[in-house]
Amino acid sequence: MRRRSVGVPYFYLIINIKMMTGTDGGSGDSWNTAGYSLHQEFDELEKAGIPSLHVLQMTTLKGVGFLDRMNDMGTVDTGKNADWVLLDANPIESVQNLRGINAVIRAGAYHDNQKLSSMKERLGTK
Repeated sequence: MRRRSVGVPYFYLIINIKMMTGTDGGSGDSWNTAGYSLHQEFDELEKAGIPSLHVLQMTTLKGVGFLDRMNDMGTVDTGKNADWVLLDANPIESVQNLRGINAVIRAGAYHDNQKLSSMKERLGTK
């Protein structure tokens, strides 16, 4: 069995301090690339000992809770905003699986991997 090193975020989890993911950078932050830096954050949280399920919850439910938006997002329910990211593999097994984006449903429009790739190419992103 592989032993994991743990960090401060893991201890925050143990003592039940609320955490969420996301960049602190504003629009003028040239050191972070939105999306890419978020995946780096997922990796660091997993390395710190945070289970993948908790990282996923910090990115979805916890963020919505911090924003006080549970009435219109955060769960799948009638009348709530419903943007989806469809993955190639189970993100609960590893946060690495969050990188395998197969498609996105945003504002009712379906964007497959080919469309997402062309959008990224047009924008000059990874």
